[in-house]
Amino acid sequence: MTAIYLFISFFILLLSLGVFVFVLYITIIGDIKGAPFSKSSQIEIQTMLDFAKIKKNETIIDLGSGDGTILIETAKRGAKAIGIELNPFLVWYSRI
Repeated sequence: MTAIYLFISFFILLLSLGVFVFVLYITIIGDIKGAPFSKSSQIEIQTMLDFAKIKKNETIIDLGSGDGTILIETAKRGAKAIGIELNPFLVWYSRI
């Protein structure tokens, strides 16, 4: 019985370590290949979209879309929003 608990504990430890290394790797690669992620405030996003005069049925492309907050606000205004991001962790986060 003790061997089973030891095996399960070891498996959980390896899985946790793997997830940690994966997130660290993705974060480092994202910063090396592209610009570091910097979140815009809600006021800044609204000001940018007001200046851009977003209209319904327009297509907006956000290069370096980060967590997708600008895309979400653009879609709320009726435009088609397309985001392009190098960091796979941020892509995953924005899809959630």
